Amino acid sequence: MTVYAALLRLYPRDFREEYAEDMALLLHAQLRDEPAARVWARALLDLALTIPPQHLEARMSRSVSTPAVYGALGVVSAVLATLSLWTVGLAPVGVVGVLLFGGLAVVAWRRAHALDGTGHAAAHWWKYLVAGAVGLAAALGSVAGRDELAAGPWAVFAGVLLTSLVLLATGACLFVIRGHRPA
Repeated sequence: MTVYAALLRLYPRDFREEYAEDMALLLHAQLRDEPAARVWARALLDLALTIPPQHLEARMSRSVSTPAVYGALGVVSAVLATLSLWTVGLAPVGVVGVLLFGGLAVVAWRRAHALDGTGHAAAHWWKYLVAGAVGLAAALGSVAGRDELAAGPWAVFAGVLLTSLVLLATGACLFVIRGHRPA
């Protein structure tokens, strides 16, 4: 519990004063009733998703979207990964950043939509198509005019290409599903 108390100190002071005791009691109750690995994994994910926006909200008058923050960090990581085509040493940093921040953005987006009760995922088919098209354009643009790619940049290219194709296919499938649902 002392580790969790230390992690709670990462929240802004006002938030901590209002919620830290309740959060610690909840974690203690969950540890009593569930496997520790599951509870800690969920707690760490929650901390990663809530600490940054709490700090931003403490400094701003309006709420900041957690998925947007992590999405922006994912885009920065993707740019870093693309730059790795010229500086191979940056490839692992960029790829890890894309995977980490992209994953956190998706989880935060799904959590936000689960909590606010907004529509079915099929209603957002066009977002998958746009993301897939942008990724495909970025992947193809990064290799334009090149004869051959080294192993590291090739892996980044292949990952972005595969992800883009999956997003395009997902968007197309959701479009078909959306077309067969009653309005």
